[in-house]
Amino acid sequence: MTLSRAVDVAPPVARSPEIRVWIVAALVASLWLEVLLESAHGSTAGSLAPGAAAWAGLAAQTAFTAAEAFVAAGAWRLVGREPRWRALAPRLLAVSSVEAFAVAVTARQLALPSALAIVLAGPRAAATVLAGSGAAFAFSAFGALALLRLALSAHVQARVADAPLRYGLGIVAVLYLATRLGLWWTFDLMQGRSFESAGGLP
Repeated sequence: MTLSRAVDVAPPVARSPEIRVWIVAALVASLWLEVLLESAHGSTAGSLAPGAAAWAGLAAQTAFTAAEAFVAAGAWRLVGREPRWRALAPRLLAVSSVEAFAVAVTARQLALPSALAIVLAGPRAAATVLAGSGAAFAFSAFGALALLRLALSAHVQARVADAPLRYGLGIVAVLYLATRLGLWWTFDLMQGRSFESAGGLP
């Protein structure tokens, strides 16, 4: 005679919330692709087909996010924290959905008043933007959505690094300003100007 006994087996549990984070990141990537495709269809410039331009844009955004996560991880190590790159990257891609919304606003994919579009996405959302200086070019995307993106980035970075939010805000602000200064300097160099000449130095 065989004896049998029922044994309760717990259902399998998903391995940490990381799976959900990567799913959200994949959904945001698809959002980026849709926004970029619409932008490419509405643009007359460029030699690439709209689909190819959208995929190239998505690849560039993904590469930028990976680089952002790498630099952020290095910055956190300077303050004694050790956030993992593979934990930062999908979260930063997820919060970049705010940037995708800003691109949609700039490309006039949303029926918004011009003044509201500028408040949300910065001066670049104006019908015509004349970037006469490096500063105007570097900060042309600075608006309410850029501020939201910075705040969300600081929040997720602080959580991954297990640090106070003020640390995240400080690191994100420093990195943002550093990239803006880089764009400013690059733009002025391409125009034949430099910080030295702007300051009156030979």
